Amino acid sequence: MKYNTIVSSIIILFLLGINVNALGVSTVNSVTIPLQVYPGQTTTTDMYISNEEAQEVTVKGTVIEGAEIASIVNPKDTYVISPMNGDINKNRYNVQLKVQIPSNAEVGKEYTIKVNFEQVNVAGNGMITMGAGITRIIPVKVIPKEVVATPVQVTTSNTQQKFPVAIVLIVLVIVGVVAYFVWKNKKKVPPPVPPQTPVQETPK
Repeated sequence: MKYNTIVSSIIILFLLGINVNALGVSTVNSVTIPLQVYPGQTTTTDMYISNEEAQEVTVKGTVIEGAEIASIVNPKDTYVISPMNGDINKNRYNVQLKVQIPSNAEVGKEYTIKVNFEQVNVAGNGMITMGAGITRIIPVKVIPKEVVATPVQVTTSNTQQKFPVAIVLIVLVIVGVVAYFVWKNKKKVPPPVPPQTPVQETPK
């Protein structure tokens, strides 16, 4: 009896090890790349579940820490993951995590979100059991909100638009009047008389 218990325990541990290796969860944010948000902001971050088994697996996702600011966006908390068939980018299931920071959160405050994904096993008698799970940690850091300067649009009235045109017309009129008087004065001045060369009389 004791021998059978030991063998059963070894088999269960072996199967759990297979499940751990078969189920993969990758995240956009991690310990080295925290999610940065400002007070009052609501944003999302992506997680991807991959299945390295030869058949479909059912996975259940649960926020086990940080539920006061985080929740899974997907309408269902269980997901059927198809096999990757050797392609790491094939049949990855996208799970979105919504993160909402309180408006009164202090800048510099840090949160920790932990999301656990467990493989759901359905026995022949319909009994559902939870298999091995993977927990992913997503750190959140509160940063100051960037102030974006709104460009100021300067509107020009009709009077301001007409003012430069009026100045140009006045200058042109003044230039024309001055040019006219200069031309008129030139007409009144008699042409210069050429100097006369004195005639020398030859002695007789």
